[in-house]
Amino acid sequence: MNKKIITVVLVVCLLMSAVNGLAAVNADPEFMSATIALGSQKLVVYSAVLNYEKDSIKVVSAILYRKLGNNWYHVGILPVPTNVDTGYSYGSSIDYSSYISTGTYRVQATFDADGYQITRNSNERTF
Repeated sequence: MNKKIITVVLVVCLLMSAVNGLAAVNADPEFMSATIALGSQKLVVYSAVLNYEKDSIKVVSAILYRKLGNNWYHVGILPVPTNVDTGYSYGSSIDYSSYISTGTYRVQATFDADGYQITRNSNERTF
């Protein structure tokens, strides 16, 4: 009976370790979240939440992509928000209506927190 209990406990521990290991693989060491939201009026909202306080949080690059068929094509470099935040979070928005015409688009941007960078894609939106 004791061997069965020990076996069950070991199996449960192994399963819990595997689940925690998978979560750690997807976790970023600096950014809790970093999102880019492309809205219906061609306004893009950038937001980030960090795991640790930072002296400088900003968007350092933004690229516009257009979807043709099943493929994404580079359209051009976009201006980035000029604000630099400090602390644990970043938030900014910028109007890209003069860069986006009709079609399906997304924005790819790189966030920078004290030199650590992470790149994310926005949702796709058809105009």
